[in-house]
Amino acid sequence: MEIKFRIWYPYGYKGEMVNDVWMDLERGELMADNDCLCEREGHSAAVVMQFTGLHDKNGKDIYEGDILKYKFSVLGGMDEVIFTDGMFRLKDDYIPEAGFRTVSNVANYCEVIGNIHDNPELLNQ
Repeated sequence: MEIKFRIWYPYGYKGEMVNDVWMDLERGELMADNDCLCEREGHSAAVVMQFTGLHDKNGKDIYEGDILKYKFSVLGGMDEVIFTDGMFRLKDDYIPEAGFRTVSNVANYCEVIGNIHDNPELLNQ
């Protein structure tokens, strides 16, 4: 599995999502585009999100904090991807009709439509 991260910085009007983040092991710092992210404004409140190693039905990477839209026969909805109990799960944790709990079970049936930082309103629909 490819290990990738992204970081949400909650500063300014909307905040900023930084993709393609890596750890500089010599310096022990998070980096993106040769920029030390530890020196950025909002660093203390930054949220690190890991790539699940999975892709949605359109081939888009699925990360923690993403909002997935799903449809199983007559059941449909949206849910947030979280990491808990050693696995990536849907926050709601249970889709009654399908019984799926982990993101790996539903990835091929879902579409990433946003994330909880840029699009929190999607979960209130």
